[in-house]
Amino acid sequence: MDCLIIKEPYTDLILSGVKTWEIRGSRTHKRGKIGLIKSGSGTIIGEADLVDCIGPLSLQEFLNNKDKHQSNSKELMYKKKLKLDNVIDIICQAELAKLLESRYLLLSSALELCVEVIRNKNNLNVEEDNDVIINMTGTINKYLKQEKISIDRVHIKNICSKLAFKTLKKKINAVLKHLEFEYSSSDIKRIKDNRNKIVHEVRFVDYTQPLKDYELIKLLVDKILLKILTYSGNVINYSNKYKVEKIF
Repeated sequence: MDCLIIKEPYTDLILSGVKTWEIRGSRTHKRGKIGLIKSGSGTIIGEADLVDCIGPLSLQEFLNNKDKHQSNSKELMYKKKLKLDNVIDIICQAELAKLLESRYLLLSSALELCVEVIRNKNNLNVEEDNDVIINMTGTINKYLKQEKISIDRVHIKNICSKLAFKTLKKKINAVLKHLEFEYSSSDIKRIKDNRNKIVHEVRFVDYTQPLKDYELIKLLVDKILLKILTYSGNVINYSNKYKVEKIF
């Protein structure tokens, strides 16, 4: 049996039927009977039925459903603070790294965390990436042709559209649009391409401007992080000869 570790007093609230929602930082596809383990005891003290998984919740939705989850806003703020602390820690580690590739990799992780914080907080919709859908559709059509299986191409495309993951590029675009930041599509593509290249091959796409590429992603992370922290003022543009620019 799958089990869930729950802190007090929430185990008793769940078993008594008062708490019907459990707030977690990630989704699950599991359904059915699960065991409840009181945190620190290692012992199953009861069972519950996991019937659905919804979210992410906006702050207002979280507050409106307090009677279901019984959690307080301080816990939510603590979880958000942990994410921001992680971002800041990653940025500090990037500055300490000796190799530019390592710095870039760390900053790309910080960027993804920043983007997720903004997305979850504001419940932003992310567009589908047509390139991903086209590639998936082409791969499946090729396989079906080899196996001599006939399925309507429209159905295949619809299936791929449902299964296609939200790409980092589209997530960044959604966040930038929400924050009203102006970035060229070529800059975002450059950041995405370098991130993918470094993750898989530990190298930049090319070495014509590695320092400029590093400064480009660093400025983007700085701007988003400062926006999350509600900073208003000037910022140093690393990718433009260290000019001071007004951020908001």
